[in-house]
Amino acid sequence: MNDRVVKAINNIFKEAGHKVISITENTITTRKFEEKTYTYKIDGDLIVIKNRMGLKVFEKSIQSYQNLNISIIIE
Repeated sequence: MNDRVVKAINNIFKEAGHKVISITENTITTRKFEEKTYTYKIDGDLIVIKNRMGLKVFEKSIQSYQNLNISIIIE
């Protein structure tokens, strides 16, 4: 698993108020009020995360959840 995917998963769940406990090849374990397990699939730049019942909870672009260092200088 590459760092871009891990960073995207962490940022997606952080935005939702969850703490990521572990990430494996196809599952994510998080904690908010209780521990929950999700499955995920990578399709190009898209990450699809489903809950234990198989319902889609997130469908996000991996690129949009990277920390981009962009500097803008206005003169």
